[in-house]
Amino acid sequence: MYGALRCLALWPLLGASGMACGGPAVIEPAACGESPAFDTVTIPDGAARPELREERRETAFGSCLVRVSDHLAHAHSEVVHTGARHQAWNASASLVLLRSRQVMRSEDSSILRELPAASTPWVWHPSEANQLFALRGSTLVRYDLATDVEAPVLGFPQFGSLVTSFGLAEPAQTGAELAVVGMTESGGCEVLAVSPEQASAQSIVRCPEDALGRGRVPRYASITPKADGCVVEWGVAGHGRFEGIELYDLQGRFLSQLSATADAADVALDEASDQWLVYASYDRGLPGIFGAKLVLGVPAAVRLIEIEQHQSTRISCRALGTSSCIVSTHGSDPAGPHALDDEVFRVSLESRAEAPEVDRLAHHRSRPDFVSTGVMGCAVAEQAVLPEASPSRDGSRVVFGSSWGDHCYGELYWVNR
Repeated sequence: MYGALRCLALWPLLGASGMACGGPAVIEPAACGESPAFDTVTIPDGAARPELREERRETAFGSCLVRVSDHLAHAHSEVVHTGARHQAWNASASLVLLRSRQVMRSEDSSILRELPAASTPWVWHPSEANQLFALRGSTLVRYDLATDVEAPVLGFPQFGSLVTSFGLAEPAQTGAELAVVGMTESGGCEVLAVSPEQASAQSIVRCPEDALGRGRVPRYASITPKADGCVVEWGVAGHGRFEGIELYDLQGRFLSQLSATADAADVALDEASDQWLVYASYDRGLPGIFGAKLVLGVPAAVRLIEIEQHQSTRISCRALGTSSCIVSTHGSDPAGPHALDDEVFRVSLESRAEAPEVDRLAHHRSRPDFVSTGVMGCAVAEQAVLPEASPSRDGSRVVFGSSWGDHCYGELYWVNR
């Protein structure tokens, strides 16, 4: 069912900072062919959970795995990163932001500080290493780690509330612009582009309303990495307006429907500075991960790889400029097992279904089903033990969360070649 594997040797291009098997300082380039073939079913070896900061070679994948958080040492049962579409590392790659609101030092896993509670998880500023953003009530706020000071950026008194269901999407790489969705008292809603540097907001699109005036709240909205557009996911599949995933410019003009599906997606930036929507789709009997450049009009989507539908698929393209995305899967077809089940892997934007360019990195060994069945006394959220894999800014490391079997906690791992 899968095409022949073309060896993906991205690691030499992605910088030399970090940790490698057998050494604490340098990532060694991948040897072409160390990643298992694309169509090989690989079963985890049942190894015991690694010790904190223990460096372990994933023999089946030729990669290096390190556990970097601990639910006991860090006194929290959800010491994982926020999610696939959030960047875990700050701009200097010295700090990692955890779902528990703890800020962890990358070099030794010690905790620098716990951030104040907010209405959404915090997100890093793209270029200021000590600054983060969040929503608090109807206000966008900024927090400075160096001074331990939180300050308002911009309030939205025209709205009864701000939508917090999808958190706060990552700021644009250029200018740190953010997307915010406001709710009126009558139930309508509006997507805004916010500039923290200018403390200003621009209306992008008003949500479509039903007969009672209630707006269709987007499932997700984010400013493109180059701050030249806004991607809105409506949470409803279809080929009409306000369905699937749409692209607008920052003046509010509708540009195109990027995808008719409402499955996992993220926006990527390739080495040529072109922006892509990378998304999962299982429509029309062509299951796979697809890519489409962000353009005016109907985009020409290409199938990057063929992949079976999973219980959960997450896509993260947070290593902007590397022409690649990270995919993590959980749950498999009962007719399986299949290659890529319960795995973390990298997909090149140059990949095509007939000649896939995939670097398979690890089995995440997490058991979200164990948590979701309501184990007595387990208060861990299912999302905290979904892998939600996400790359560092330069792509040299990939983080993912795992319970490592039937455990009532989520801990953070990173993997590199």
